Amino acid sequence: MPTGARQMRESFHVAYCFDKGYRQHFGAAVSSLLSNSKEVGVELIIHVVTDSLDPQLAMQLDEISNFYGVEIKKYQLSHDISEQINSLPPSPLLGYLSRAAYYRLWLADLLPAEVEKVLYLDSDTIVQKNLSELFAMPFDGSSILGVQDANHITWERMHGLKQYINSGVLLLNLDAWREKKLLDRCLQWVKEHPDRNFLADQCVINAALTDEIKLIPSQWNHYVEPAKPFDGNHTNYIIHYITKDKPWQAWYDPAQAKAYWYYLSNSPWRGAKAEQATTVEQLYRQADFSRKDGRLEEALELFDKIINLQAKSLSKDT
Repeated sequence: MPTGARQMRESFHVAYCFDKGYRQHFGAAVSSLLSNSKEVGVELIIHVVTDSLDPQLAMQLDEISNFYGVEIKKYQLSHDISEQINSLPPSPLLGYLSRAAYYRLWLADLLPAEVEKVLYLDSDTIVQKNLSELFAMPFDGSSILGVQDANHITWERMHGLKQYINSGVLLLNLDAWREKKLLDRCLQWVKEHPDRNFLADQCVINAALTDEIKLIPSQWNHYVEPAKPFDGNHTNYIIHYITKDKPWQAWYDPAQAKAYWYYLSNSPWRGAKAEQATTVEQLYRQADFSRKDGRLEEALELFDKIINLQAKSLSKDT
């Protein structure tokens, strides 16, 4: 290369899909990715797919772009795609799932044709390591790389499958998605099995595209669940807060939530407050964590709230 010539940089593409309710959490997720992905000769390009690209979000995305020196490409869903997504049946089991879960199915259509592959990440993930090793993994004829789901045995039986992946971390061969028209296969499966997409996009991907999936090691999508022991070791390269309980809730285990709040503080959503407990169960969990952490005064205040809430409930019953 001639002296002074610009060295070619390899481009890695990462996509996040979210609606207005998950903007803040995307902030923590993308901050973790960019904080742990600094590598000479590699360029990260972030693709953001959302339902509403208003001036506030555009400004926040520009702040991330400028702070980390990264290119962020923005995509607002067209009316046509929104109509297709809204016509899809919601999850019959998980009412908290947003229809934004379906956005990832359209990545091959939304991203430019020159983007051959993309890493899709949920907005409740935290990246703890440079992902070059993941980007370099071969597809070996498949179109999707993913990690076996935490409850894969149950869902394999439900759908008659030999494997079942979690859709929160997916390396997608977009060229193959386009060539094989995999979106059409997904939509056809939903049309034919409206009562079987129990986990929305996840069941669709697994059941409609089972022959296109290749498993990768679990450290690329390590599940964090409140009821299970937490292993935040950095050998788990991506941690994923599955279940309806999330680290931004005041009643979530502070040790498990620590990474989320750390990376959120490096985003435009810094200073955000935790979602407050409103039920007896939530207040009790928060109080118990406060007690274990030695914050006894806070724990007593929360137990008082529990007593008052229960007293109000009893008075209504009588």
